[in-house]
Amino acid sequence: SVEAIMLDLLAPAARRLGEMVDNLGAILGIELLAGAQGVEMRSPLKTSSRLATVIERLRMDVPSLGADRHMAPDIATATSLVRSTALTAAAGPDELPRLGV
Repeated sequence: SVEAIMLDLLAPAARRLGEMVDNLGAILGIELLAGAQGVEMRSPLKTSSRLATVIERLRMDVPSLGADRHMAPDIATATSLVRSTALTAAAGPDELPRLGV
């Protein structure tokens, strides 16, 4: 039946969509790390107050990259921040959308 075929197709599609959302969270976490590092490297130039607040929130959990180090823990932490409400709370709810799964 058509319903059975649709159910057979929906489960793998839903699983794949979940994987894509997970990947997006990791990509945004990496972008957050790179963007924050770039803004900090342009000091003494300033960024917007909201972005500065988001970077301050990131730096509560992940220090700036100085010397070389293993980045996996930093990426995992930044990814968790992206998935949580911490960055939205820091920036203000009208500025950043909340990514939910």
